[in-house]
Amino acid sequence: MFWSKSESPIRILGTLRILRSNGEETLLSFGDTDTVLALKRRLRELLVTGSEPELVTGKELTPPCSAMRLIFDTDVLLDNWVLGDHGVVDGDQLTLVFSHAPLGKFDCVLETDDPDTWTLATASFAQEGDCCISIVEEDMISIDIEDEYDEYDPYLNGSKWEHWYNGPVEVTGSQLCIVVESSHRLGLFDSIPEPGVLLGEMCDDATVRLQLPFGLSRVTGEEPLRWITLRKEERKICSYPSTDEDRRLPGGAVNPV
Repeated sequence: MFWSKSESPIRILGTLRILRSNGEETLLSFGDTDTVLALKRRLRELLVTGSEPELVTGKELTPPCSAMRLIFDTDVLLDNWVLGDHGVVDGDQLTLVFSHAPLGKFDCVLETDDPDTWTLATASFAQEGDCCISIVEEDMISIDIEDEYDEYDPYLNGSKWEHWYNGPVEVTGSQLCIVVESSHRLGLFDSIPEPGVLLGEMCDDATVRLQLPFGLSRVTGEEPLRWITLRKEERKICSYPSTDEDRRLPGGAVNPV
């Protein structure tokens, strides 16, 4: 194996014993830079390829990483923790439990008091534990202006917004926390900062509520950070991004997040 000058090889610290709900143990090696989320992803791969996948709500479906809880002693390990920095050593036992987590694509066409505005918000929860949120907003009055002026840019003139936020999902009970690791925004957002985390809650298998930022607030006068309800599309389990079309930007480029 080769590494660039700026990279260092992962140093294996040892092997962990993962205790599952059926009493069986799974052995996983871990390195000095391994995070809890990295361990969950490797563990999930083992469950997927195993002869007896976990049963979730009566369905033979291995749950996403966001539904996994790894408990060390009495502490629930957080996804961004580096295992070696939190007292985990060779031979330790971690207990694997599952919570309920959203999976698939949820969306919402947002209605406002202004009939001339339109918003589509989509949240794609992947098997790997990540979520990608896409928001498209338009001030429909601008359509006539675009037809009249070929060089009119709706993003620079405050009549269209497109933004994407991507990161791992942490689930505590029904509460969701999306840690934004990458984002991309088109349009005028004035004083609306790029979020570091996005909060939410899981209402049921087909419904989530998320607190999201909206550029259209400069037109509608509403709060820029608002709670909205998104509903699941007809059964479509995704591994975001499933295709480049799922993250296509205006002009044909692919969203880098």
